[in-house]
Amino acid sequence: MGEVTLEVIPAPGHTPGHSCFYFPRQQVLFLADVDLTPFGPWYGDAASDLAAFDATLNDLRAFPARTFLTAHEQGIFTESEFCTGLAAFHQVIAQREARLLEGLAASQSLDRLVRRRLIYGKVKQPQFVYDHMEGQMVAKHLDRLLQQGLIARTPAGFQRLP
Repeated sequence: MGEVTLEVIPAPGHTPGHSCFYFPRQQVLFLADVDLTPFGPWYGDAASDLAAFDATLNDLRAFPARTFLTAHEQGIFTESEFCTGLAAFHQVIAQREARLLEGLAASQSLDRLVRRRLIYGKVKQPQFVYDHMEGQMVAKHLDRLLQQGLIARTPAGFQRLP
């Protein structure tokens, strides 16, 4: 792009084709929707992939930039703030999964899990939008826990294995 060099960095998870943009001369990485806000991490699209999102967070950790920009709210991060934000996103994912596993001591349907607000913690407006996103993200965790052999499908939904 003339005087500016831009590298496209694949960063799937948020969506399959999600990318970050690196400006090597400036040592700036535009994170796009890896926004590091308290709302995230967000993997609520039908095509989002929780494992890919986790892998992207790990891959970005060692990225050789000094300044990090996001597409939402937070704006500019220094290297240390960026590392702290990535660690926080990993922690949020782990906490969501732990709450889900706790809630699966007894068999639960996806609808019942959505009503428990395991992702966002409370009802937000418009409720039908947040219910949809909550359901999509809970389903991503359920799929991963099924693959890991930590939960099983039951006639009533899903339950943690002993």
